[in-house]
Formats: sequence, structure tokens, C-alpha cells
Amino acid sequence: MTIVTDFREACARWAKPLTALNLILAIATLCGKYHPWFDLICQLQFQLLMLCIGTTVFWLLGKPRPQRWTLLALPPLLFHCYFITPWFQPIELPPVENALIRVATINVYTSNQNSQAVLELIAREQPEILVLVETDRRWLNSLSPLEMYYPHRISHPRDDNFGLAIYSRIPFINAHIRQFTSADIPSLVCSFHMNGRVVTVVATHPLPPVNIDYQVLRDQQLQSLAQFIHDRQGPLIVAGDLNLTMFSPVYRSFVETSGLQNTRKGQGVLGTWPTSGTRIMRLPLDHILHTADFATINCRVGPSVGSDHFPFIADLAFLANPLDFTIPDQPDSPTEGAPQNP
Repeated sequence: MTIVTDFREACARWAKPLTALNLILAIATLCGKYHPWFDLICQLQFQLLMLCIGTTVFWLLGKPRPQRWTLLALPPLLFHCYFITPWFQPIELPPVENALIRVATINVYTSNQNSQAVLELIAREQPEILVLVETDRRWLNSLSPLEMYYPHRISHPRDDNFGLAIYSRIPFINAHIRQFTSADIPSLVCSFHMNGRVVTVVATHPLPPVNIDYQVLRDQQLQSLAQFIHDRQGPLIVAGDLNLTMFSPVYRSFVETSGLQNTRKGQGVLGTWPTSGTRIMRLPLDHILHTADFATINCRVGPSVGSDHFPFIADLAFLANPLDFTIPDQPDSPTEGAPQNP
């Protein structure tokens, strides 16, 4: 009995400071749009929910159990549930057209040497559109076997983790490199015909928020991209490592301006970074978003390919009547990266 009593008393002791910490962190997430450091806390909202659940378990096991402290544990728990649960609530699939388009985005990690794992994943999934992030010339050379199956390509290799490439089975109408920020960070934009429509694909990889300057440039890039999408007509897909999660106020502003929908809606949080550690600690940094012309049939996290990110794959279909269904979710001159055809 002594061991059980000591354990319950230890749970109660830990529960108090954890409850105070949960309250502080919940308040901090409300301030995400006011300061970049608070925005970083917002990125961890799923993990903060797990912390609140753990604290609640401590209170249930602990003794003594002061009523005031126990009640204080509920507000942050319910607060985080409000933002997290919609991502798990199933969505009724509207009428869609028969043709599917599979999109995959893979942050290969420039220094990763395991190109064979990437090739095997692509051979297994066979996406129509493949977006590769952090590609340099070595990576493009290693993936040259793909050229037989993806004759339509645009790439911008770089050695600084900001290279990009789009591989397509569908012929491009046009493709070009574009910058959405004052920093020298490229994005790729291409378009093609599908089911009588012109579909645009944007591959992008903003700077990581490792300091305030990078965070400001990341936000600038996403705001500029959102406005570009808002002003553009027709079906559009954005894919890549956005270096933020769905819980950031920057993300919410991005989807509100652009009108994009996240393929994760109704599918779960589906973290993609880092590949080390437990699943609940992973952040959903890699995204595939689309306009209301599409519905998400399925999305999933792929297996490890030796990168610090997991691949992310989504199957999309055109809505039979896109104007009737939306899910609330919140010309450049060619360069070296011009479309490549055999």
C-alpha cells in the first residue's frame, strides 16, 4: 500500500505545476499572431493537448485531489480539443468525378544518401504529380530513372536545402520558377490540362522559423502566395514543406486568403517531422492543399526514406459540382529550371 500511496501523492504533486503550465501555454497560443515566439507555441497544439490529457490522468490517479486545481485542468484541455478534434471528424464525401489524381510531396533532405528508398516509394505509389523538396544536382542525378515515367519536369536544384522539383506524368502547358518573398527562396509553378480543366500546381518551401528574421520571411512568402492563389482562377494544388502546422495563426490567415482546403481535414493530424521519436511528437509540416474544385479521397504519411521528414501522399478527385461543396478550414521568363521534356 505504501508504494501505491507514494505513487498517488507523486501524481498529485506533479499535477499542480503541470496544470499551471497548461494554463500558461494555452494563453500563449492565443497570442500567436502578436509575436513570433508565441506562434512557435501554436505549432505544438496537438502536443499541448497530449500534455493536458496526461495532466488529467495525473489528477485522476493522484491523492489528495483538490477540487479547485482539478477544475483548473479542464479549460486548457477543452481549449485544445476545440482546435484539434475537427481534424479527426469524418467528412461526408461529396459526388466526385471518376478520375483521380495522386499527389506526393517528399522532403528528401539534401544530405540524405538513400535515393533508392525514394525511388522505391515512388514506384509503389505512382503519383501523377510528384513534388520533391531539398533537391540538389546530386539528388536529381540519382533520380534520373524517373525520367522515363515522368517526362514532364521542372527543377531548381540548390545546395542549401531549398531546391525544388516537380515531376509530372501529365504534359505541362507552362512551368516556371517564381519567388514569393524578398529572400532568394524559389517556388515552382506549373499548369496542365486534366478533365477539360487547367490545373495549376505550386511547389514551395518557405524558410524554417529558426529565428525571428526567418519567421518574418516565411510569413511574407505565405502571404504573397495566398494572394497569388486568391487572384488566380481555376483548380490549384499547393504541395511542399510549409514549415508550419495547421494550428498557427499564419496558417489560418493563409487558407482564409487563398481559399485552400487541407487534405488532412477529417483524416487526422498526420505528423511528418521529425522521423525520430514517438508519433505524437511529430509536427504536420508537409502539406498538400487544394481549391474547392477537388475533394480529398485519401491522404496518408508514407514510410521513411532516410530523410528527417516522412513523405505525404494524397488522392484527389474533381467534385462533380464544385460550387455546391466547400469545407471550411479555415508570366515569368524561363531559366535553368524551365520545363524539361525528353
